[in-house]
Amino acid sequence: MDEFLVALASELRAPGVAVCTSTADGNMSHAAYGLADVENNVAVELTSVFKLASVTKQFTAFAIARLIEKGFLELDSEVGELLQLPQKIDKRITIRHLLNHTSGIPGYTELPELFSQFECVEASHDQMLSVFSEAPLLFNPGEGHEYSNSGYYLLGLVIERLSGDSFEDFLKSEFFTPLGMLNTCYANDRKIIRNRVKGYDSQNGNTVGTGLLNCEYISMNPPFSAGAICSTIRDMHLWCEAILNNKVISAEMFKEMCKKTILASGEVVDYGFGFRIYEKNGIKSVGHEGVLPGFMNMLMLYPEQGIGITVLTNSTSSDPWLLEEKIAERIVAA
Repeated sequence: MDEFLVALASELRAPGVAVCTSTADGNMSHAAYGLADVENNVAVELTSVFKLASVTKQFTAFAIARLIEKGFLELDSEVGELLQLPQKIDKRITIRHLLNHTSGIPGYTELPELFSQFECVEASHDQMLSVFSEAPLLFNPGEGHEYSNSGYYLLGLVIERLSGDSFEDFLKSEFFTPLGMLNTCYANDRKIIRNRVKGYDSQNGNTVGTGLLNCEYISMNPPFSAGAICSTIRDMHLWCEAILNNKVISAEMFKEMCKKTILASGEVVDYGFGFRIYEKNGIKSVGHEGVLPGFMNMLMLYPEQGIGITVLTNSTSSDPWLLEEKIAERIVAA
């Protein structure tokens, strides 16, 4: 199986790739291919640390689920009441709306005229809230669905307010340390993170040859709870295994997270809480992609089969979706 994964990884248009399959009983097949740092000729290893981008949203959603199970809040708790911010949050917006992107709050990445001034600096929470807190809602809460990094940013603030910890410290104490995910952390730009992978862009679809560029810089402060966690393929295996064995949250709460969203009109949306929801050939899967300058990733879970697949790459020209699909065709229905 490892040889199969290496062969697939070598086909991706990325300088470096790390991929693994995980099962509920702890089995792991993996491959690390290519370069984590092209300029210094550093190879990708199982301990190479990739920016996860929006795969982070799973950690945020599970953190909220953990707080719900501890009795700190409910799915239909009002966000404004929980946060008590100087900035006004529409009273109709609930935790549920933020989790499944039905709040109507526009994503800050879709407000470039306001967000561009903070994209490359260590923006504070107040500065980030100034980008989207007063923007008109795209629709009434619960009546539409629009992917919103702003919503997941607010969820991070909820986690910090209710727990009394920073977003990173809460994830560490509740998930990373107990599960042995010792190389997973907030991708802070100034912190020394050993085995940190460099991200790349390509010109004209090229790969490691001519045209490869260092990716553009963005600060990791704005992504926050919407996309700022970094991790290794080994740690992501531990994460998948823990979810599949209900070690992160209860089986009942996990099922709730994996339900499709039903809008007020009755329209069904293929998104749950931090998961996109798929079904192919009668097999259900839940997962999330992650995209940041220099990185494209995918994590997919097949709960009924007890299988997880993670693909991490350091190029915006790669196709982790295709690689995940090829792996799933071989192992999920087997």
